[in-house]
Amino acid sequence: MPEDITLALVVDYILERKGGGKLVVNAASSRIFDHIARKRGAEIYRTPVGEAYVTHKMKEIGATVGGEGSCGGVILPDFHLGRDGPLAAALILELMATRGRGLGDIIEDFPKYHTIRKNIPLKKEWKDLEERLIRIGERRGMGLDFLDGIGLISDDLWALVRLSKTEHKIRILVEGRDMKEVERLLDEISEALS
Repeated sequence: MPEDITLALVVDYILERKGGGKLVVNAASSRIFDHIARKRGAEIYRTPVGEAYVTHKMKEIGATVGGEGSCGGVILPDFHLGRDGPLAAALILELMATRGRGLGDIIEDFPKYHTIRKNIPLKKEWKDLEERLIRIGERRGMGLDFLDGIGLISDDLWALVRLSKTEHKIRILVEGRDMKEVERLLDEISEALS
């Protein structure tokens, strides 16, 4: 099960129970959270990657639920401002019991996204690489986001390219509804960064 799905299951369940609310996820979390927020009438906030950014924003806005989709970490401020795996597992079991459905059936309710993550060594100045990425986004008619690195965003396809905070690498994440489009954008980004 993809790591984003663990958080997505809990977020969907909590927002359903609370009748909406405020959701905080990081910039590298799946767009499935935008879908869930719309469906549940919730506000969504994104932060740079890192649990400290997520928890700070959650505290600042009085969030209902949040986490780092990229690692499946669920944060429920009603309990504490830190990832809580056992609590997430208990809530998923409660969700299954409440809905009377198996996990696979519940997951089928979510839109399908294809995600590829790739790390490449940082060999050039980031400033030069940023300009190349911006050109890709402009050429494809994609929106640009600079929250954490560079995000290229369209309705059914998006990418996040950012410097690792722990290694001398560039982290690339591409997600979309069509796997071939995901692969094409990943290839285009990888070529621009080489």
